[in-house]
Amino acid sequence: MTLNLARPIGECPVSELHGPGRRFVFWVQGCALRCTKRCINPEALSLAPRHVRGAEEVAEEVVRRCEADGAEGVTVLGGEPTEQAAGVAAVFEAVRRAGRSTMLYSGHTYEALCARGDGAVTRLLDATDLLVDGPFLEAERDEGLRWRGSRNQRVLLLTERYSEEAIRAAPVLRGLDAVLGADGRVHVSGMHDRAVTRRVTAALTRGGRNAR
Repeated sequence: MTLNLARPIGECPVSELHGPGRRFVFWVQGCALRCTKRCINPEALSLAPRHVRGAEEVAEEVVRRCEADGAEGVTVLGGEPTEQAAGVAAVFEAVRRAGRSTMLYSGHTYEALCARGDGAVTRLLDATDLLVDGPFLEAERDEGLRWRGSRNQRVLLLTERYSEEAIRAAPVLRGLDAVLGADGRVHVSGMHDRAVTRRVTAALTRGGRNAR
């Protein structure tokens, strides 16, 4: 079982922008949904192989990063993680065994995912503590939301790991994470506009020659 990743695991951040507490964040590659023309991760949309790794190997490395960096959990974005449901589920199950929490982003609603009758998707949802569901809709955009970009999207508690009160008490943080990759590129992530990504990347990359 493999995972097609949008970034090497070693170039993914521990962040406070994508869920409660400090979280290790990684991105899967590929999305057939294409819910918006303003996707903040357009480079992750292509279904072509990018960084392909064995799911068990990824799980071991993710758990190590959580332990080394003191992360309370893992968040996965994309791309569309449910298109690689079995591999992401394997990672989440290992993370849960290690005592950490799991958070999933999907452009599909929870109801639509459940209605699929797909065993791999069901396994993934069973291993998920928090789900941010639904497509990003430009008409519903709201920069004051916690962990999501448009008002139609929901933060759903799929287990008792977190309470509604704890989620409401979590701060609404806006910002960027920037990681320098082995290839010399600066990888920027966070709830932001693509134009912001280009400006920050150009500013952090010498002369802007490697900006994207």
